[in-house]
Amino acid sequence: MPRPRLEVADIFRAHGPAYRRANDGHLNLPQLKVMSAIENCRTAALGGHVSACTKCGHQHVAYNSCRNRHCPKCQGAAARDWMQARIEDLLPVEYFHVVFTLPAQIADIAYQNKAAVYGLLFKMSSETLMTIASDPKHLGAKIGMTSVLHTWGSAMTHHPHVHVIVPGGGLSPDGTRWIDCRPGFFLPVRVLSRLFRCLFLEGLTRLHRAGKLRFFGDLAGLADLASFAAYLAPLRKTEWVVYAKPPFGGPEAVLAYLSRYTHRVAISNHRLVNTNGDTVAFRWKDYRIKRGDRMKVMRLPITAMLAVLALERQGLAKNNGPVLVTGAAGGVGSVATAILANLGYEVAAVTGRPETADYLKELGATQIVPREDLAEVTRKPLEAEVWASCIDAVAGAMLGRVLKQMKYGTSVAAIGLAGGAAIEGALITPFILRGVNLLGIDSVLQPYVSRVEAWERIATDLPMDKLDAMVHPAMLSDLPALGRDILKGQVKGRVLVDINA
Repeated sequence: MPRPRLEVADIFRAHGPAYRRANDGHLNLPQLKVMSAIENCRTAALGGHVSACTKCGHQHVAYNSCRNRHCPKCQGAAARDWMQARIEDLLPVEYFHVVFTLPAQIADIAYQNKAAVYGLLFKMSSETLMTIASDPKHLGAKIGMTSVLHTWGSAMTHHPHVHVIVPGGGLSPDGTRWIDCRPGFFLPVRVLSRLFRCLFLEGLTRLHRAGKLRFFGDLAGLADLASFAAYLAPLRKTEWVVYAKPPFGGPEAVLAYLSRYTHRVAISNHRLVNTNGDTVAFRWKDYRIKRGDRMKVMRLPITAMLAVLALERQGLAKNNGPVLVTGAAGGVGSVATAILANLGYEVAAVTGRPETADYLKELGATQIVPREDLAEVTRKPLEAEVWASCIDAVAGAMLGRVLKQMKYGTSVAAIGLAGGAAIEGALITPFILRGVNLLGIDSVLQPYVSRVEAWERIATDLPMDKLDAMVHPAMLSDLPALGRDILKGQVKGRVLVDINA
């Protein structure tokens, strides 16, 4: 396999020092060692050896590997050894691949209590399988299994789940014979799901009563047992996701998949597409697609998130009225609309294309504002107070009009100038009579600590299920036609050009 043009090590070398400074005191020693190992792997920093041809004198320098188990360039042999050892344990029977996934609300608790909650996930998933399998109504046998924890999804978001490889049968209660399950069917997933839900919530409550859970930030109120019980109550009625099917390529295929993560970091070098000062783009697999190509490219720009953070620092509140987003059908406007709606704000989306109304509503907009309603230049010093905040990607006459309609003490985050650099019709009156703030958002020279804050918020606040509608992949050969479509206003969302396609 050819060496990828972009590696995790390249990103660490470029941005690692700034990231460590921004997170000083929050990274533990093992994390710092992993970063250092990946940065120095197969470089002169670790030394190396020289091979030379005795005839022509050609020399080849090979630098030493770091051999860290998290390095995407190392541990290939160790992963193969692990997989071979597991394959040698396989029995000559049908196998099943079972996955237990934690709901998002529990995942938030797990993020702050990793050891306790991940340990509980292992324990309760195995107890669920053994309990149902031992029931004579289902299998009536003692089973064994191999479990591997994943704390992330393909899109690199926090998504704790455990993969289990389990034989389709087990020993009889007296240990004298083997009991096979029905061909192609192991155990009923609905029964597994409900028992897992019950056992896990009971175990989580015990951990809380034993004082083994800690809560911070938005979850701080869960330290109170009554609040914790109320938080868990809706989860007792929802269906928890449990998957159980025979693996398509046999148990060896699943073991090969898991081995890539028992000895590597969450992302391989070959999934990286490109990087700049704003984003890292990488390929991910969308498991919601059942047929065809499931590989997509993830690129999350931070401009929209920087605007939301700026408005929050100015006191943006959910009960103060609608938040206006101009240029809402564009790339940054679409992301801003989705983030604000996901956070629970009432979003009014401005568009000059009526055909994008359904698209904007899908992103979460509750009100569609025709562009012409705000495009006219007026000489009035102020207009009726309407908007609680605004993210503006247009400027020009529209921004001048919006400023006059802002509520007292609110803010506008300016992120673009699609309508021109001048703020036509603007007067000083919104600023001195209503205390309106105009905030400039710059994503190019933004300090690294601010980028990190934005990236962390994007990971939790941008709904990943909206990416399909917002991002449209294209190739370099598509650019001439795309340019014409953009000028005609026929492109919505963000176009992602794959320069390697």
